[in-house]
Amino acid sequence: MEVNLGLLNAASTPANSPSRIENEPPGLGDVDLVRRRSGGGTVFHDGGNVNWTVISPAATFTRDKHAEMVTRALRSCGVSRSRVNERHDIVLDQGTSNFSGTWGSNENTHSTPWQSDTIRPLKVSGSAYKLTRARALHHGTALLNSPNLHTIPSYLRSPAKKFIKGRSVDSVSSPVGNILLGNEEFIENVQREFGGLYHGAREALGLGEECLEIEEVKKGHAELTSLDWTYLQTPQFTFSDLPLRPEQKEGEIDYSDAKFRLDVRYGAVTGCQLKTKGATTQQNERLAQILEKQHLHDIKDWEAVFKEAGFETKEAIDMAKWVQSMLSIPSQSS
Repeated sequence: MEVNLGLLNAASTPANSPSRIENEPPGLGDVDLVRRRSGGGTVFHDGGNVNWTVISPAATFTRDKHAEMVTRALRSCGVSRSRVNERHDIVLDQGTSNFSGTWGSNENTHSTPWQSDTIRPLKVSGSAYKLTRARALHHGTALLNSPNLHTIPSYLRSPAKKFIKGRSVDSVSSPVGNILLGNEEFIENVQREFGGLYHGAREALGLGEECLEIEEVKKGHAELTSLDWTYLQTPQFTFSDLPLRPEQKEGEIDYSDAKFRLDVRYGAVTGCQLKTKGATTQQNERLAQILEKQHLHDIKDWEAVFKEAGFETKEAIDMAKWVQSMLSIPSQSS
């Protein structure tokens, strides 16, 4: 629901493809889609966005611990307005203050003199987590100096979002901004703070693609780059042509007026219905038969699917084109 899938490979999608999107934001080519184990909301990555991850014992883990570590690193670089908010994200406060001193790494990492009740802070780092009985993984981002801030919303705003209701947890959109730090300066200061937090930490070790020669790493990489991992872990959801309000709950929605309804579980179609003028029960049974257990990401041409089921009226074809525009799946990058 958070990704405009049709834009991801727009640059290399053939002009005659049903999935072709004409309004690709200028300046960007193909964009890869990667689903991480830590879950959470979608993040746009480029050379100005540095990821950081800490794996620690579960017994001593808190959701603020490593965000506070990164905030101390930022403040040591002069980013005084940085703090950890109530959602465990790192933000830059945008208010005004008469404070003239230095709000450094030793100050409270959850407040700054520039907090405001009326001006929203800029989010510069979001977090996601993977917890097991013994270990905790905290995955975070750092929006340092991205040249694509104006483009990011186009990729993170799915046109289908208001037509989908599922069992996932909606993410909270926030205004974002650049920290305006160089990558190396940020990395060095985070490493220093990590060493202070975990006494006895070893010297930093650089890792590259040679790690793919390790069998366990190679196996994990293959899984994370597979279409099954990307699309078949999706929570159950229903897509229809009825615009939904965010506060509507799944069991409270009346789909009787929907002309098109599609039910999906773990990335596979479990039900489909099309109500157009003159549509027959046999056509809908045929449509359900064609789509039953098909993976949604394998359906490349909705118009062809509708025609195969016997739906060939202008109303049906227009609906197929609309569904195509909502559920376009990017081609797999080579």
